[in-house]
Amino acid sequence: MSRMTKPKTSPEPLVKPSSSSTSKKSTTIYTKACPTPTCLSGIEVALFHNPYRRDMSRTYKSFNTAYFKSQKPLNQTITDLIYVRRVSKKNELANAALEYRTFLFACQNGTYKFVSDRSDDITLMWFGAKAYDKWDRSNADIMQYFYGDNRRKVVTRTIRAGTYYPIRVMWGNTGGAAALSLKIYAPDGRQLFGFGHNGGSYLTTEACDGSYRKHPPFGHER
Repeated sequence: MSRMTKPKTSPEPLVKPSSSSTSKKSTTIYTKACPTPTCLSGIEVALFHNPYRRDMSRTYKSFNTAYFKSQKPLNQTITDLIYVRRVSKKNELANAALEYRTFLFACQNGTYKFVSDRSDDITLMWFGAKAYDKWDRSNADIMQYFYGDNRRKVVTRTIRAGTYYPIRVMWGNTGGAAALSLKIYAPDGRQLFGFGHNGGSYLTTEACDGSYRKHPPFGHER
C-alpha cells in the first residue's frame, strides 16, 4: 500500500478554464474555488485476514462487516487510492479484506458522482453520515459481487461546498485475482479522485473543521 503524497501547494484548477477570443493568442484563466484542507490528506486503510474466503455464492452472503469492526488489523496505513488490481491467482491479497475510510472536502455546491466499475470478489461502499458510524451490509449504497451482480455502479449525492463528507469502503477476496476501484467526479464533471487522476484529491483522514470526531482505531469501531 502506498503512502499518501501531500497535495501540491497550488492545487489543480477547481473550475473549468475559460479562453479569451479577443486576441490571436488565447488566455486561460483559472479561479481557485476553495483552500487546500489543513489536516492530514489521504485515506486510512486497514488490512484484515478474510475468514469468509470460501464463499462463492452470488451475493457473498457470509461476508459479515460487523466482524471486522472488532478485529485487530494485520496492517494499516494511509494511502492515496481506493484501488486494487491483481491478475495473478497468487498475490498478497488472495485471502484478504480491506477497509477504507476518508472524508471528501467539497469545493463546489452540487451533485457529486461516485463510480465503482467492478469487483473481485465483493465491494461495499457507503456515502454520507452512515459511512461514519452506522454502516453495515443492509445500508450499503454500492454492492458488487464477482459471482453475482457485478455491473458498473454509480451513486450521486448533493453536497454543500466547504463541508466534509464521510466515505467508507469494505472489500473482500475469496482467493485468486482481485479488483476494486472508486472514482469521484465533481459537479462540473471533472474527475477528483481515482486511478488515473493526477493532483490533489481533497480527501482527508478526518473532518478538519471538527464536524465529525476522529475515527476510533481500527478494531474498535461502532
